[in-house]
Amino acid sequence: RSSSAAVAGVQTDTTSLLGRLTAIRAGLLDNLDAAVSSRSSSAAVAGVQTDTTSLLGRLTAIRAGLLDNLDAAVSSRATHAEATGDTAGTTTLLGRLTALRAAAIDLVDVAVSTRARPSDVAITVNPVVNVTQTPRIEVGP
Repeated sequence: RSSSAAVAGVQTDTTSLLGRLTAIRAGLLDNLDAAVSSRSSSAAVAGVQTDTTSLLGRLTAIRAGLLDNLDAAVSSRATHAEATGDTAGTTTLLGRLTALRAAAIDLVDVAVSTRARPSDVAITVNPVVNVTQTPRIEVGP
């Protein structure tokens, strides 16, 4: 190949490489700054593999599901001041929560859907009026 053809080939290859060298890739190349001999030994890698195997053995399906729920950065959560800032609203709610209401809330222990529907409960009201008696209401099937 002639020297001008070789130079043209190098220029084409260089243009192709520069087109694929994004800012991210350039930054990653900047991290290639250490000698291979400064990296972990095979014993260290084996230790990491053992530790990883141990962790995977303890990662049950339930734990994995719980970890999946850790999807928000801590910085996206309310600060202590923000979380405790609405003391007036909390005080208002606590003032409305009487002992009787608290006891009633404690009884709400099942889904409403588990309760009987009105059509499941047969109640008939029959007023019986007698001249000598006061009216009474009978409840029955």
